[in-house]
Amino acid sequence: MVAQPILDNIQRYIHALEQHGLSVSQVALFGSYASGQTNEWSDIDLIVISPSFDGSVSIEDVNLLWHTTLEVDNRIEPIACGQKQWQEDMVTPLLNVARREGIVIKPVAEPA
Repeated sequence: MVAQPILDNIQRYIHALEQHGLSVSQVALFGSYASGQTNEWSDIDLIVISPSFDGSVSIEDVNLLWHTTLEVDNRIEPIACGQKQWQEDMVTPLLNVARREGIVIKPVAEPA
């Protein structure tokens, strides 16, 4: 089970990305936080799934993902993935691991 403060930070990260104009359909948490094998040096591995990343991912997109981590939690290590790629790409090992062992998290509405 993922600790609630981590889940809260992931939601805050999604909301921050959306405030910067990125539509996030979901994220996939994988790695040590998904497996429950964290330590004090663990990062928060996230695949950020967005229709905006279908086609190609620009350096500006990557910069947005990384700079936004500084606003929320610098342990977040984001990877951009198009929604179509997430659904159809069955050959990329990292995506296969995230699908098999990860936890998909959908955005929830921000509290008023």
